[in-house]
Amino acid sequence: MVSEKDFCCSLINFVNTYLNGQVGTAIILVGRIVNDGTNGISTLEASDGTEVKIQKAESTVYSTAYQEVVGHVHQDKQGCIFVQEFIARDFGDTFNVENYDKAITLLNGPFRHIYFGGPKP
Repeated sequence: MVSEKDFCCSLINFVNTYLNGQVGTAIILVGRIVNDGTNGISTLEASDGTEVKIQKAESTVYSTAYQEVVGHVHQDKQGCIFVQEFIARDFGDTFNVENYDKAITLLNGPFRHIYFGGPKP
């Protein structure tokens, strides 16, 4: 059985709800790149429609619309949340965010024990 300790990061979907509570931690976030900024800052639209600023790693080139971003959550001096990317993976141009969202909701919700063991909530 897979343990939560096997994951280095939290899988996040409802960004508007959860991201503020993740400052200082590593996360995995999947979404559509809506603005691939030339200044090293891109914007990713998460499955809940929330836009998240991504500080890209130097070598990153997004070659598809949907990306999985593994990174560290930070808060700047103005209180804005952003993700400092460690690595990004192409998820294609037709990735089904709705199905992914449902899977992550199950993984993080009341059926968590099915994936990670432990007692039922």
